[in-house]
Amino acid sequence: MRPVTGKYTAVVLDIFLDHIFASGFKTYTGKSLTIFAYRFYMYALFKYTKLPARFKRFVWHFVASDRLGKYKTESGIRESLEIMKHYRGLNIDIDATMRYLSDNRQELTILFEQLLPELLEFIESKHITHENEQTK
Repeated sequence: MRPVTGKYTAVVLDIFLDHIFASGFKTYTGKSLTIFAYRFYMYALFKYTKLPARFKRFVWHFVASDRLGKYKTESGIRESLEIMKHYRGLNIDIDATMRYLSDNRQELTILFEQLLPELLEFIESKHITHENEQTK
C-alpha cells in the first residue's frame, strides 16, 4: 500500500478499514449503521463541550454530511479523501488509492476480520473500566 499512499498509509488504511466495517456493519454487529450513526451524532452533539478541540472543529460537518453513513460506499470514501486532501493537504493520488481499495478489497476484509475480535475486546475492556470509574 505504501507505494500508492506514501507517508499517509496509516491514515488511508484506517479509512479503508472503516469503510469495510461500515459496508458490513449489519453483518458484523447485527445492528443498523443508520441508527448507530444517528445515536453517535446525537451523543457527540450532546457532549460537544467535552469533545477534544480538534474534533470540535469538524464535528458539525461530520454530522451534517453523515460521514459515518458515507463510509459505507466507495464514493463516500473518495469524498472523504478529497476533503482531507483539500483541507488537510493529504498528498495522495486519489484515483490510484481508490483502485488499490478496489483491487485489494478481499485482503483488506480479511485483515479487518482478523483485527475485529481484538478491537471488540479492547472496546469492552475500556467500557468496563469507564463504568467502574463512574461508580466510584
